[in-house]
Order: sequence, then structure tokens, then C-alpha cells
Amino acid sequence: MNSAGRLKDCTNVIRLLTSDNYIEKEKILKELLSLNEKRKEIENKVLNEIDFKKITNNNENIIILKNDFINEGIIGIIASRLKDYFNKPSIVLTKSNNIYKASARSIPIFNIGKYIFNAINKKLLIRGGGHNLAAGFNIASNKINDFKDYLNLNFLKNSIKYSRKYVCKVSTKSINKDFCNEINILKPFGSKNENPVFLIEKVKIIKPKLIKGRYISFFIQSRNRKFLSAISFAFPNSEISKNLLYNKNEMDLLVQMKENFWNNKKSLQLIVKDVIQLPNNAW
Repeated sequence: MNSAGRLKDCTNVIRLLTSDNYIEKEKILKELLSLNEKRKEIENKVLNEIDFKKITNNNENIIILKNDFINEGIIGIIASRLKDYFNKPSIVLTKSNNIYKASARSIPIFNIGKYIFNAINKKLLIRGGGHNLAAGFNIASNKINDFKDYLNLNFLKNSIKYSRKYVCKVSTKSINKDFCNEINILKPFGSKNENPVFLIEKVKIIKPKLIKGRYISFFIQSRNRKFLSAISFAFPNSEISKNLLYNKNEMDLLVQMKENFWNNKKSLQLIVKDVIQLPNNAW
């Protein structure tokens, strides 16, 4: 339903939720599904055009991507994807008439909403708002570099050194439905209570498949020959995806556990968040 507001307007969604005419509802649902597929195509096109290697080499504390031609409705999605991949605060700007519109996504150690509000008071932004993990704003083109300097200065002063962290190492033998049920006691997951990340070491990727050009389904094989179902939502052209698809060597993985529901069946599935390459060791 969000795709309507992102690419057109939310009138159809209002009609869907308020109409008692089931024929009309079915028609609207088909339109929304079609619109959402279009949104996915636009999103994938933008992501495929981003130079992830260049962003990695720049190694900046805050990622700021400026592209004059990104659809305004998806800049929040792109910012979220960058934030998830790099584990850094990420901002995407696109041109809108004579100004730039921006959407920001952050990580727990940097309150992006606070600094957006302060930047408005400092006349760096035209308007904006948000909270600790997400924000949006309008900015004049001649203020972008000043705003970037302001954010980076405050990041260095008010955040701690960070990296992709994990709770502990686990063996593949210990990963089962009982363990997953114990983790689920901690729900609901969200800000300040994230789904725990675990490290599993020295495994291989078996039968990786790129599904719908968006995510990778595969099995994790340990040295004791245990197989675990897994999935990755990393960008297809990212280093994570390249390793999962083509690296035949051992690797360490940072994973989260979740219950997967498919065809009325519940199963354990691992979500791979990051890949740590190892020297080429033969089994």
C-alpha cells in the first residue's frame, strides 16, 4: 500500500480501506500490486547504478548520496538499503524544482533527528523533521556541503566507534527450533532491542540462487555436514552477494535467526547480515 503514496497518491488506498464494494476492492488491489512491482523495478535500477565499491573506498562516517533523478518516493528506501549494507547513517538527496529533498536513515549510535532539527536552527536546512533513526528534510543546493561538514563533525564528537557486532559465536549444532524459540522470547524486535546477530565460523555456501533479482536463497554447510536454510537480502551487486553466489571457499557469517512460514509450514531460516572471507583452506 505504501507504493501508492511513493509513486502516485494514496487515494486508492483510502478507497480500498473504506469501500464495501468487493469488486472495486479487487480492482484496487490489482492496481496496487502492479504499482508495487513498478516501485521494485525503479528501486533495483537505482541500486544497480550505485557504485558501492567507491562508497566503500571513500570510507566516510556518514553516507550522503546525491542524485538529481531519483524518484522522490523511493529515496527513503534507498537510504534504508545503504544504511543496512554499510551499517552507517545514510542520506539520499534528489532534486525537486529548485531545491533538494532528502531522506535519512541512521543507526542507534547517532540520533539523526536531533541533528536535522539543529541544522534547521542553524539555517542549513529549509525545513525537516524526524526521530533518532529516520528523518527527512529540504535543503538548498549551496548548503549541501556545509550540511555534510556539520553532520560529520557532530558524528566524530558525539558517537562512538562502531562495527558490525554480534552477540556470540554459535556452532551449527546449536542452531535449531528450540534455540530460535528462546530468542523469540525477546520480541518484539526493533530500536534498542534488535534481533540478535550471531557468528558462525568456517562454513560453505551450497546451491545459492538469485530469486527475482532481489535476494539470494541457499544452504549453509558446516564441517560436520549439517545443512541450514538461509537467505540474504543484500544488493545483488554487493560484495556480500558476490561471495554468497560465487565464493566456494570457507567463510564466517554473521546471521540472525527467524521462523519462516511457507505453504502453511513453519521452518527455521538464517538471515545472513555479513560475510567474513577466510584464507583458502581445503576441507
